[in-house]
Amino acid sequence: MKEPCALTELQLAVLSELPDSFTTAEGVAIAGKCGMPERSFKRFLKDRKGVLFIRNTYGNYTKL
Repeated sequence: MKEPCALTELQLAVLSELPDSFTTAEGVAIAGKCGMPERSFKRFLKDRKGVLFIRNTYGNYTKL
């Protein structure tokens, strides 16, 4: 497993804009407004699952 590295400015911006609970679609829309491509956001979600986010059900996440 990869070592968790520091978040980029873009990731921090997206993280601060996300509500406490969100769907993948809402997250993609928010990330897009911040300038992050959809694929990058989904990779960010997957890589940080269990660290910054937990997946409640398919497509529904909560920030930790």
